Parts: sequence; C-alpha cells; structure tokens
Amino acid sequence: MQVGRSALGRVWCLRACDERLALALSQRLGLDEVVGRVLAGRGIGLDAAQEFLEPRLRSAMPDPSHLHDLDRAAARIADAVEDGQTVGILGDYDVDGATSTALFVRYLRGLGIDSAIEIPDRIADGYGPNEPALARLAVAGCRLVVTLDTGTTAFAPLAKAAADGLDVVVIDHHAAEALLPRAVAVVNPNRRDQDSPLKHLAAVGVTFVVTVAVNRELRSRGFFRRRAEPDPRGGPTGRAPVRHRERPARGQRTFARPDVRSVPVARRYAQPCKVGTAVPPTVRVGRVCGVAGNPVVG
Repeated sequence: MQVGRSALGRVWCLRACDERLALALSQRLGLDEVVGRVLAGRGIGLDAAQEFLEPRLRSAMPDPSHLHDLDRAAARIADAVEDGQTVGILGDYDVDGATSTALFVRYLRGLGIDSAIEIPDRIADGYGPNEPALARLAVAGCRLVVTLDTGTTAFAPLAKAAADGLDVVVIDHHAAEALLPRAVAVVNPNRRDQDSPLKHLAAVGVTFVVTVAVNRELRSRGFFRRRAEPDPRGGPTGRAPVRHRERPARGQRTFARPDVRSVPVARRYAQPCKVGTAVPPTVRVGRVCGVAGNPVVG
C-alpha cells in the first residue's frame, strides 16, 4: 500500500519470522503472503492457524468449574434468578468494571431479573466496595450483591455486609492476598491458591466465564424449559493481553468501534498506554445502566 510510516511518523518494520512457516501458512490456507507472515510472526503454527483465524467459543472455552468458588457462585446467583430476587451489582469505575457491569446486567435482564447498581465515585468513595454503597443496596431490597472487577481485598466492608445478612459474590481479577474476604464466593483466577490458564483475563472475561457457569446451572435446573436462553456474550476489554479466549468468535456481537477522530484527545495522548486511560473514562457506565453513587433498579 506504499505506507512507509505510521500516523506518528514512525517507520513500519516487518517482524522477523520463520519464512518457511509463513509460506506454508499462505499456501495451505490460501492466504496473502503478508497474512502468512503476520501469523508466523505471532507464533501461530500450521495446526493452530485455522482455529486462530476462525475462533469458536466451544473449542476455546475451558471448563468454568476449574475456578475456585465458581460453582458456589453460580448456584447462589441461580437461586436469586429462580426466586426473582433483585440482584445488587457493585462495579468498579474504570472501563473493565464498566464493561463487566454492562455485561452482567444485560445477562440478568435477559433472564427477566432486575438489578440495583452501584458504581463508586472515584474521588468521594475511593477504590473498591464501601459500607455505605453496600448499605444502599440492602435498602434497595438486595439479598445478593455481586462485585465486579473489585472486592478481592475489601475485607472490612464485606465483613460488615455479611454481618448485616448480605450474601456477596466477588468476581475479580486483581492480585489477591493470602487471606480472602468474607463472601459466599471469590471467583478470581489470580487467587494465590488458584492454578488457572485464565490468569491473563480482564474482569470482563472472568464475568463472562461466570455467566456461562450460571447459564449452565440454570439449564441443569430446567429453568429454560419455560423461556429462551439469553445470549451472555460481550466483547473483550480491559488492560490485559487479548488472547484466544478474548478475541471475538464467529457470530459474536461486539461493541461498535468509536470514531477516534471525534474524541478530543490531544496528539500527545496518541499512544496505546495513554489512550487506554484518557479515552475510556469519557464513556461512563452510568449512562448505560445507572448513576454513579446511586443504586438504580433496572
């Protein structure tokens, strides 16, 4: 295409790769030579190339039950669904927390379940679950609260919630301490006692795995004999490496791509690490499923 430099004026350079593998990939799969080079440069071999180009959830998805507390979490959430309970959602304020919240709320709505949503204010509330937010969810009628992209080290707030009779399920991906907070379940591939191939997942990926497990639990209980199954699929996000399980599979709905030119971000922010922190906060989860700091049922 005769494009020698990037938008920032940097020279494009071809990544070194196995030339024979690149040629073999191009010939076997009927691909352009440059595509074969890209695959070879990413370490994709002949046996894995077809699955990489056309990923399917069924083949890429590990058994969710290998995660500690996963089955316990799925059972408690399924109980709430069968009883028609309003589920409290406490999500983190960043992009990973926002997409985790949107995904889980959308799934619950597909099941006909209302949710009360709390998104802590970054300045006023700080990071993680806090006692006032959990108390508001209890007042809103929630007996179950699910924390998304947060909660793994929230010892005092979750202890208070448990003492007040709230069941809490933590869905997170942040590094854990040796001790875990008091909760019905702590689903986190980065628990110290957890051996998992999913340690790279952002919280939205872990949330997706939980929705799959909840769906499986409800199916085993015969819940879907009375209604159609919802589609729990979402899109990859978060500051985590995009690997096979987080790449959109065939037929998967993903978030629309924004026109970056319409975002007032200065040229100095046109670097991946800066765009990841400067652009996403302009999209507030409150506009999608609630107002930060106030529980909204819906």
